[in-house]
Amino acid sequence: MPGGPMTASPQTLRASYALCRRIARRSGSNFYPAMLLLSPARRQAMEALYAFLRHTDDLADADLPLAIRQDRLERWRSVVAGTLNEAAAAPDSPPAPLRHPTPSNASAAVATEDGPTACVFPDDSMAEAMLPALAHTVRCFAIPEAYLWAVLEGVSRDLAHRGFETFEELAEYCRLVASAVGRACLCIWGAHREEALPLADQCGVAFQLTNILRDMGEDAARGRVYLPRADLAASGYPVEALLRREHQAGLENVVLCLAERARVAYRIGADLFDLLDGEGQRVFGLMFSVYGQLLEEVVRRRRDLLRRRIRLAWWRKAALAARWTLLAPRKPALA
Repeated sequence: MPGGPMTASPQTLRASYALCRRIARRSGSNFYPAMLLLSPARRQAMEALYAFLRHTDDLADADLPLAIRQDRLERWRSVVAGTLNEAAAAPDSPPAPLRHPTPSNASAAVATEDGPTACVFPDDSMAEAMLPALAHTVRCFAIPEAYLWAVLEGVSRDLAHRGFETFEELAEYCRLVASAVGRACLCIWGAHREEALPLADQCGVAFQLTNILRDMGEDAARGRVYLPRADLAASGYPVEALLRREHQAGLENVVLCLAERARVAYRIGADLFDLLDGEGQRVFGLMFSVYGQLLEEVVRRRRDLLRRRIRLAWWRKAALAARWTLLAPRKPALA
């Protein structure tokens, strides 16, 4: 592993990585079991990246006035930039990777999953304790800072949510908040070939569209509509009906249309598998399989989307985790 920043002491850096690990482990995220398929160095890097993403999302989703959320997000951007700038000027001397005492079995992690948690950090100063790990990860794995700024830009745009007129606008949002994350993951997984980037972009769009469909009811309850207005209008389903969470046939048409667009992105993105090493194939395959099956579950239960959040049963996720842990990796495909 290349060198990393030592603006923080080795003890501080280890504590920072340990904090990120606790955040990831308690998150209930569909991504966490996949992280357990990685070597310690890559795993702790993924945990640091996840902690950054989680706090950024929490800042945007906090139950606070818009002006306060905008100010907190801008201060977070400034603190992250300062930490990365300091790290870039530091000498190279990385600590040894953490030794994780938790089970490396991804299916065991799924079995104890209890769903997403509330806001992780009670205050910004505690959140800053994970930044040494983030800076070290960025330096060690040569992650372009532009990927982090893209995520922050996407979240910032979403604060004053105005929705999207067209699918092209929605896809651009997905590329900011999700495809940029996929590109950062490529760095951690050691996939540096140029042709991997557009495939990661497609996976980011596919995963984010799946999330948008899954969360449609919760978002509507908060006054947020991510479905393209042009698609809603073409199906004869008013935005106001979605905000009232009224199910009509026109909404099903939009869900099916968006799901098919997600499937196209999944099918293109699946080729990323061929550009990864064995470890990368396992983690990517598990992520792809979980999200792909979640999309099909969302489509199957599309009439329930405005009433409840659709989830994959824990045993289905555990079975997928066991398959990608124990069996030889094989290129994933939609069911």
